[in-house]
Amino acid sequence: MQDTAWHLADLDEDILAVPYEWSMGEWEPIAHYGYPDYPDGSLRTGAQQLAKFLLMHANDGHYNDGQIVSVESVETINTAHYPNLDSEQGLIWYEWDLNGETIRGHNGGDYGVSTEMGVREDGVGFVLLMNASGGYDILVNVEEALLAAADDL
Repeated sequence: MQDTAWHLADLDEDILAVPYEWSMGEWEPIAHYGYPDYPDGSLRTGAQQLAKFLLMHANDGHYNDGQIVSVESVETINTAHYPNLDSEQGLIWYEWDLNGETIRGHNGGDYGVSTEMGVREDGVGFVLLMNASGGYDILVNVEEALLAAADDL
């Protein structure tokens, strides 16, 4: 994954989407920012790069001609290690229901940013990166539209 980094200093800011926040009836740009939560958050990447990661994950760690991550690592990421606390939360990925279908993925969000990627059991997935803070309904509506469009292909 080229052009992917935890720290702003490791990226060309000219290629980064500017985050926005709705303020007093208009969209206001927010300066790029960071804070010390590595590796918990603030990973910056593009949709195509994240889609490759999602595809690799959905294919048990395999991408193109190589095994990038072991099958055991993918299983570890997906396994609910503390099912008594949360039976849907794996090490990194979690499950949720979208219109009766199980989606497995991960999300993130911060001031001026909303993200979610997921894959359903048939292997169809989505990557959603927004350079604005989005509410739950916005994410769900876009996810439903993306999966419906995939079903129509």
